[in-house]
Amino acid sequence: MVALVAMLLALLVGRRIAGSIASLSDAAAALGRGEASRRPPSSIVEVEQVARSLEAAAAERSRAEASLRENERFYRSLMENALDLVTVVDATGRVVYESPAVTRILGLTPEERIGQPALDLIHPDDRPEVAARLAEGFQVPGTPQAMQLRVRHHDGSWRCLDSVGQVFVDETGAVLGVVNSRDVTEQRRAQEALALQASALNAAANAIVITDREARIVWVNEAFTRMTGYPAAEVLGQTMRLLKSGQHDRAFYERLWETVLSGAAWRGELVNRRRDGTFYTEEQMITPVRAGGSEITHFIAVKQDVSERKRMDEELRQQRETLYQTEKLAGMGQLLAGVAHELNNPLTVVTGRAAVLRQALQGGALEASMQKLADAAERCARIVKNFVALARQRPPARREVDLNQVISEAIELVAYPLRVDEVTVTLDRDPALPAIWGDAHQLHQVVVNLVTNAHHAMREAPRPRRLSLATRAQGGGQRARLEVADSGPGIPAEIRERIFEPFFTTKPVGQGTGLGLSICQGIVEGHGGTIGVTSSPGQGATFAVELPVGAAPEPAGESPEAVAPEPARGRAILVVDDEAEVGNLLVEILTATGHEVDTAADGLDALEKLGRRAYDLILSDIKMPRLDGPGFYRELERLHPQLVARTVFLTGDTLSREVSEFIEATGRPSVGKPFDLEQVYRAVTLALAKI
Repeated sequence: MVALVAMLLALLVGRRIAGSIASLSDAAAALGRGEASRRPPSSIVEVEQVARSLEAAAAERSRAEASLRENERFYRSLMENALDLVTVVDATGRVVYESPAVTRILGLTPEERIGQPALDLIHPDDRPEVAARLAEGFQVPGTPQAMQLRVRHHDGSWRCLDSVGQVFVDETGAVLGVVNSRDVTEQRRAQEALALQASALNAAANAIVITDREARIVWVNEAFTRMTGYPAAEVLGQTMRLLKSGQHDRAFYERLWETVLSGAAWRGELVNRRRDGTFYTEEQMITPVRAGGSEITHFIAVKQDVSERKRMDEELRQQRETLYQTEKLAGMGQLLAGVAHELNNPLTVVTGRAAVLRQALQGGALEASMQKLADAAERCARIVKNFVALARQRPPARREVDLNQVISEAIELVAYPLRVDEVTVTLDRDPALPAIWGDAHQLHQVVVNLVTNAHHAMREAPRPRRLSLATRAQGGGQRARLEVADSGPGIPAEIRERIFEPFFTTKPVGQGTGLGLSICQGIVEGHGGTIGVTSSPGQGATFAVELPVGAAPEPAGESPEAVAPEPARGRAILVVDDEAEVGNLLVEILTATGHEVDTAADGLDALEKLGRRAYDLILSDIKMPRLDGPGFYRELERLHPQLVARTVFLTGDTLSREVSEFIEATGRPSVGKPFDLEQVYRAVTLALAKI
């Protein structure tokens, strides 16, 4: 406003001075022409006024020039101290001005840039676009042009500039371009680093979640979506509670929060729920993030799905447990071999004596009591035989098998634990069931395993507990079907799918190897049959086995053993056994049938007796002190080869692989302890028939 008033006063004073000067000039000119009528200004006061006006105008001009110089200094100082770089180029593209910021930004002085082509420092890839923008600006002055470009620093590096340029015409008519540039190199690097970090986090194999202090999700990577099934857009703003499985109690989460809010990282394992409702196990590490190094504002969770690893670890644990159980069973098998040998010898005496006494007491008052004693002794013998048959490692031996008889023997073996747990057993056996051509011991193992599994399934079931075994002929008598049904809790569908897999078990550690049903399947399929299971929750389970009925191979001709020959009498027999009671029993049995019988305590004793007299038949035990059965047999081959074909082996060690292989290699008949009278009579009769 003051400047405007001064300008108006100067204008008025100037006009007045100009008017006065013009009047004086006109008067002087008139006097020069002799015009006396024209007179100069009438008063000197007017001249003085003119002089004062001139002085005032001169003073005003001086003040204006001083103000202009001050403004020039201000704007130059502003330009020279600005953070941005200001460049002025002429129409030829050369630099006519460069602000001092060029030294800080590009490492050059303004003087070094004056007169240089403006484009010579521009990155070659950016140069065409910059040149085009400048040309466009010079064609249409006054139009701003924004650009992003790279400019070479004096040290050879590249700086990133955000620039805005505009062309104008100065007071002389020259066309100039003014470009304002801001150095954004560090900002660009920071943005690129952030972009790289974001890409790396997105590409990470582990799921990464960033939440605020209240556990609201603010960012997730792609691995999180793959792990949980939740897309990022669906979970942003949600809390981590949407993953809760309900398998951890409140105290678990309280301990977790207590840890992270204290500023420490939490590492642990937990079960979460996917979007589809399935559960998975994850390892997670939660790290607090502090704003400015003080207050916790966010949390970063790195999560890894370890469900598959946990499953494999569990399978490995089960396999190790199975290996342990297998090794333990192997050790028990060796122990059982010795125990069976020790049991079979006294059982042989008990069953044999009971049979002898029963014959002697026929028709007497004690016959019924003796019959009960004999039945109990025979039951003990059968249990031991069945147990040994189940534990024996032997190659399959196919023959005609009565499946109903196999079931009876299997139930007898497991009768006691079933009775203790109050399991009612129902047998529904088809009397017309055809025989199966198979391995009786393997089929016995199948039935025992199925019955044992059913028993275990009913342990926690309410009473009454029922187990039924039924056999039926199928397919016009071409197949035999066995069904084992229980009243247990049933088998869930997801378990039924894997129930025949090796090492799969739902039993606690130490209570199962996961091999029982797998072995059953292998045996049944090895016989050309099938095995399956049907079950509903709460309705028990039924295992069904179907086996083809196979005919025995046609014999080439009737062997001598096919028809029992007439019993021979009056033969000399040597019984070789270290158990005196067993030897005495055989002496009594064979003497009663008309034979002359001697005993020997071991192989050496037997060889001594053979050196003194001839014998028609030898009954020899396998395990004996000093010289055992195999050693004695080799000596027979060397010293008495004529007796090799007249040797029958007796053994109570039916579990030993070595014993089985030895008897098989000799081809000699054998009688397993405990034996009954008929077995002894038949073995002796058949052997003597070959003389």
